[in-house]
Order: sequence, then structure tokens, then C-alpha cells
Amino acid sequence: MIGEAILTLLAYAITHEYQLDQATRDAPRPASTTFLKTLQSVYLKLAKEELPNTSLELLRNQGVPTVSDQEFLQHIQKNSSTSSHFTGFGKK
Repeated sequence: MIGEAILTLLAYAITHEYQLDQATRDAPRPASTTFLKTLQSVYLKLAKEELPNTSLELLRNQGVPTVSDQEFLQHIQKNSSTSSHFTGFGKK
């Protein structure tokens, strides 16, 4: 569910003052989730692999202002709906 992971990054990895407004940021989530569930029910099997990036360093290197890795890790650990997308986060 790469789309879900991207939406999570937009919502929680970028510092508050640079985030998109909540309506813009969250609007694609239901459509993305429904689309992937539909594909999965027909023929798509979701990969169980973790995402390759293990920190927010890639975003920082591109000039994107981010929260600390620790702050982002705390968020994803609190939210079971997003934690499965970031199982490799913080591991080097």
C-alpha cells in the first residue's frame, strides 16, 4: 500500500508549518484504500516487504522540512493502520 505510506509521510513526516491542509491531504485516502482493496479482492496480492527507506533523510536531502525520525517513529508506532507500512523505519 505505497499510496497509504505516501499519505502517511505527507501527514506526519513534514513539519507542521509546511504541511498541506488536512482536507487536501486526507481526501485521497478513502479512494486509495478502496481501490487497493478492490484490486486485492480480484487478483492483487499485497507484498509483505517493508519499505526500503529507513529514515526521513531522503526527504531532508531534497530540502523537505521534516520532523525528527523519533517523532515520526512515535506516530507510526501509535497507529496500527500505518505501522505495517513502515516496519523498516529507523533500522539501518
